[in-house]
Amino acid sequence: NDVNRMNAGGDVKGLIKIFRDYNQLQRNGTISFPDDSDPRFSTVKAAGKALKEIGKPAVEPLIKALDVTVVQKVSQYNGKKFNTTDGTGYLEGGPDNDMCCFGFAQATSTLGKIGDERAVDILSKIFFINDDTQGLDIGGELGSIGGKRVVELLVNTINGNVPEWVFCDESMLEVAAYGLGFTG
Repeated sequence: NDVNRMNAGGDVKGLIKIFRDYNQLQRNGTISFPDDSDPRFSTVKAAGKALKEIGKPAVEPLIKALDVTVVQKVSQYNGKKFNTTDGTGYLEGGPDNDMCCFGFAQATSTLGKIGDERAVDILSKIFFINDDTQGLDIGGELGSIGGKRVVELLVNTINGNVPEWVFCDESMLEVAAYGLGFTG
């Protein structure tokens, strides 16, 4: 009922908070693996569906929430920062600061389903981090958005033209090819 009310009211921040709260439960070990038997899991899926229905107004808040996570993740690996946020955004990494928390995955999936090209930058950053737990999902989300920028990004990756800090291995090439399949 809360999700329906938030959807009807266009409460994007409240819906993203559902993702954050679920991620926190995963981070502290309350939830080890999300499954359909947990009603909280269904709530997170419903929040993703509601954000997709809200559509374009949800894009920028989702990007902002994900961008903080990306800054934290990337700084661990190579010291690169993609923005100037202070790290207090909605979506945090999962256990051991990986990016496999379900709320995070729902946010990336929702961006792909909305299909707005504004999401290409953040999804490509997540793609280049090359976290195996997100791999094919991110390729699919980029492919769902499609367009010239996405095709160029994925083709360049397959051809080895990636930023110098990116570790481009076989799994990244597979993800790029998978994403291309979704672009049509």
